[in-house]
Amino acid sequence: MLREYALDRAKEDVLKHMKLRKPQGDSLKAFDEIYRDLQDPLPRLSQGDLIKTFREHRPSWDFERGFPRMTCALATGVGKTRLMGAFMAYLHKAGESSNFLLVAPRTTIIDKLTRETQSGNSDYIFVDPSFVEQPVVYHSGNFDSFDPREEEMGSGPTIWILSPQAMAGSSKERSLRFHRESEYLGSSPQEYLQSLEDLVVFFDESHHMGHAGEGEEVPAWTQAVRDLSPRMLFAMTASPRSSSDILHDYSLPHCLRDGLYTKGVRVISQERPDEVDDWEWDKVTIRYTLERLRTKERAIDHFQRENDTDEEVKPVALLFAKDTSHAEDVTRWLESQLGSEEVLLVHSGMNESDYLPRLLSVEDPSNPVRVIVNVYQLSEGWDVDNVYVTAPLRANA
Repeated sequence: MLREYALDRAKEDVLKHMKLRKPQGDSLKAFDEIYRDLQDPLPRLSQGDLIKTFREHRPSWDFERGFPRMTCALATGVGKTRLMGAFMAYLHKAGESSNFLLVAPRTTIIDKLTRETQSGNSDYIFVDPSFVEQPVVYHSGNFDSFDPREEEMGSGPTIWILSPQAMAGSSKERSLRFHRESEYLGSSPQEYLQSLEDLVVFFDESHHMGHAGEGEEVPAWTQAVRDLSPRMLFAMTASPRSSSDILHDYSLPHCLRDGLYTKGVRVISQERPDEVDDWEWDKVTIRYTLERLRTKERAIDHFQRENDTDEEVKPVALLFAKDTSHAEDVTRWLESQLGSEEVLLVHSGMNESDYLPRLLSVEDPSNPVRVIVNVYQLSEGWDVDNVYVTAPLRANA
């Protein structure tokens, strides 16, 4: 009875304090419906009993990994990061878990999650700093200093934020620190996480995890997570690869139907005349993109004057090139029109240090970048509020 009361209280508190949208709340309720049927708190429960309970509720799910994996398939913009915070708050407030691992495949997502686990951030993952105690956060930049004795002194959750590459990089050096014995632990970070009886994993943009078919080798990213033997794994994505383990599904059509999509999108298309070659048409498209960007700038300026607000908003345009060579041609042409300070090139062949600082601060009005040219790099997981115009300079399905 005490456990049931704690779960009820935790669920109601999360729904009350974290300002969840209906799809987020429905996801939490779907999990709570299964989770409350467990006979013991997570740290004391055998993995067999844990899987048995989940299988009773979701017999079609695949439990061969040795732990329940459940997918929240939420449309982009609904708030998967807030939902991860809600699950963590629910488990922590109920006394079920205090150790969480957030896995994300891109540096931009890792940096965003790291910022949003700080209580002073406007998009704080738990919303209200007084609701959940400030978490202790470890990531690739500081997990060498992790000392479990410090965790015993605090009351907040411990959150690890890592990329798959940090756990199972393509080169031994890249993941060596994760597997190397720590001065404070007496074991490696990997071994420490494996030893936890309440480790819960969240995989953001989980469609990157990959699935092994019959006779195929399990992808290294997937195996790195399995090797930690977590108690449960929440997969978060807007693009689920299968429907075999869906906890809650809220697709883009549902989002648009319910009026919850956060962007007002207008699509403008025009057929290329036969006599105009691809490069000339690219320049026509880019010129029109810049014209639309100037229109947005004027509209924002008008809004600020009409509403007597001094909040600065700098709109930017995002261009999608065919490949790296095309992106570099587009960037050179744009720089001849705008100057190099206003154009930022991003592609996989570049060193992140060449573009990441300017990319991460692109919302800052003091950042001069007005146009970003990329090749499939910023198609997902890159959350900014000031991209007002996009233009595909390639085939767009």
